[in-house]
Amino acid sequence: MDSKTIRAKVKANEHANLDSFPFRFGYSFPDDSSLTITNCVERKYTKNKQPPGRCTFDGDFNIPGNSRVFHATFMLLEKDYTIITVIRKGPQFDTEDRLSDFLRDLRKQGRIDTETLIEFYNRGVSSYMDLFNALREIDRQKADEASAAKNEDSLKQAYNHVSYNALRADSAEEERDIAQSSQAEAEHLAARALSSKAEAEEQAAQAQARAAAAEVGRVKAEEKADEEKAKRIKYEELAKKGNLQDTSKKGKPVSSGSRFKVLSAGIETMQYNGKEAVYVDITDGLTTNRIFNSWENGRSARLELAQALIGEEITYDTWGGYSEKWFYHLHKA
Repeated sequence: MDSKTIRAKVKANEHANLDSFPFRFGYSFPDDSSLTITNCVERKYTKNKQPPGRCTFDGDFNIPGNSRVFHATFMLLEKDYTIITVIRKGPQFDTEDRLSDFLRDLRKQGRIDTETLIEFYNRGVSSYMDLFNALREIDRQKADEASAAKNEDSLKQAYNHVSYNALRADSAEEERDIAQSSQAEAEHLAARALSSKAEAEEQAAQAQARAAAAEVGRVKAEEKADEEKAKRIKYEELAKKGNLQDTSKKGKPVSSGSRFKVLSAGIETMQYNGKEAVYVDITDGLTTNRIFNSWENGRSARLELAQALIGEEITYDTWGGYSEKWFYHLHKA
């Protein structure tokens, strides 16, 4: 490995190849393979926030048979650079993490497979609503294809038998009994074809029922969207009060650069100076930390904002040369 290139390993039967590559990039390697990652930049600030023996890099790569250059974040084993997982870069993919975990569980349960994940990629699935619509469309297509194939096969058999009977009846009088027997069989097959038509109509009715259920889901989604809008408006009001602009100190805000989930928030008395500070307990999924703000100006509004963000994902700023232990502003991700 040089300073900018990593030759990573892809294990065919592990999570990265069975879930991450198919869902996020539409490809699964058929066997254990190697992957060249170029323009690598290590995310050193995540070193203490992940299990021992792992490292994280941002870099570029190509999929076999595709000239397109993809940019992604790779989590690797330090000892041999085996790929543990790969994540797409960009704000449009922010909702993928929890969805990816959900799809991995479905794949482990045997309810979907790698080919299904590649189909989701081809359909542009990146949210739960996209997933719902894709599954509904796939189910509808399978039902239509199965019904049409079954109906067509029965009708074809009936047509063939009818044609054969007509030919036999014209050829000789002594073969009428055989023709009549074949005709009866053809009528039986035709009846089966009509039965298949009834099944197709029943499947259509089921599809309508699913569409009605989807409409109920749409209404619920709109109600949830209204709730989220109200929460967003409330958050913006709290953020306006709690994220005060303080120009009395030297320096400028610096983003933490990572997303965290807020676990709790409150007031704590600092042992070293006896001052009260607003604290926020946060986690990136691997480690949990407590960050503080001890400025008196706007403390109550800052506390209200922090407590309103419990359970939410956030980013935060520090001020000037302060360490990441001290926050300046909290931002809902």
